[in-house]
Amino acid sequence: MDEMTLGDYLRNLRNNKNVTTRELGDLIGYSYSYIASIETGKRKPREAVVEKYIYQLAYNSEELKKIKIDISNITNGEYYKSYLVNYDDSDSKNNTIKNDIDSMIIKENSELSKKIYNFPINDIFYHLNDKYNSKFFDGIKLSDSDRKHIIKLISSTLMTSIENDINFTASNIHLKQNHIYKLEKDYKQIIDEYQSVSDDENEKRKLEVQIEVIRR
Repeated sequence: MDEMTLGDYLRNLRNNKNVTTRELGDLIGYSYSYIASIETGKRKPREAVVEKYIYQLAYNSEELKKIKIDISNITNGEYYKSYLVNYDDSDSKNNTIKNDIDSMIIKENSELSKKIYNFPINDIFYHLNDKYNSKFFDGIKLSDSDRKHIIKLISSTLMTSIENDINFTASNIHLKQNHIYKLEKDYKQIIDEYQSVSDDENEKRKLEVQIEVIRR
């Protein structure tokens, strides 16, 4: 089976989103024929073009990150090299998280580029605790009380989300344990049945030997 190419992945992604090449081309400012040539491997796109392509198709930032990881793995780091990590390596995980916290995708002159900052620009907790700069929500200035209340709301939401994840994981573990118990029970039953048949055959063989001796 042939390995998946970047074009294959992008085409599958677009088809799964039910978007035509013409529709996508209109959204990102390229002709449908150019989109098709990327997907068939006839044209090699710049990373900025790929960024526009996937940005229009991703549902949210989490899906966008997953897509970048997929593309990085498919292209062996040719695209989105920083997302090519060994997830068994905790240092790689931490570096990826830090990269996401300290960087931001900026659109300049219709081009998307990544800017790296020396502070956690994407960390809401950092901004809500930043007392030296005013913070706003849709143009409305937040008071110190507003900030504290927002931190409590977010913390409560995350606590509930984590608790749900823990309960879901625990439930899955319980189901798997029950499944393992059933398999072990079935396995023991089969062993008993196998042994029973073997014992019957041994008894039958002994009887045949005894009969043969008597006949002699």
